[in-house]
Amino acid sequence: KYIFYPEVELSIIQYRPVKIYVDGEVENPGVHVLPGSSSPLNSIEAFQSNLQNETNIISGDQISLNNNIFFPSVIDALRTSGGITVNADLTSIKISRTNNLSAGGGRIRTTINLLETLELKDLSQNIRILDGDTITVSKNKNPVIEQISKAIKSNINPKFINVIVGGRVENPGQIRINKTGSLLDAIELAGGS
Repeated sequence: KYIFYPEVELSIIQYRPVKIYVDGEVENPGVHVLPGSSSPLNSIEAFQSNLQNETNIISGDQISLNNNIFFPSVIDALRTSGGITVNADLTSIKISRTNNLSAGGGRIRTTINLLETLELKDLSQNIRILDGDTITVSKNKNPVIEQISKAIKSNINPKFINVIVGGRVENPGQIRINKTGSLLDAIELAGGS
């Protein structure tokens, strides 16, 4: 009738997607959906994660709880929203999260300094993102070129964007160009007029 000392093993097949809202000084504010988890993207990441002994680590910009699974972080959320604008204040990013009912319910809030992570001073600032989180990137009164430069070097902002070129060109359709590219660059990549 009863099992006194059960031995139960669970295996997670797939994590559900994480739906978040990003607002403030980002290129594409709004609701974004990130995969709930991912595997290492290339052999270098696989090699690095195999060196770990299934302990909690922070690897680059993704938080890993074992050798094979990475969970989305604040930097991943900013990448998904197209990166930050020139007016972004990386020292004051506000995160709001639904609190568990057992912990009182409501929403809890924190402010992180992502610049500390980009400067490799405090990697714990790049926290894991959970379903329902709201991330707000504050506006800096005086744009700091140094912050933008670090964001670009850390791949928060994409280096390339996809644009659609139509009309009288050799190869109309979607092309990928450098984010700093001009209209003439896009036309040239589409085969010229």
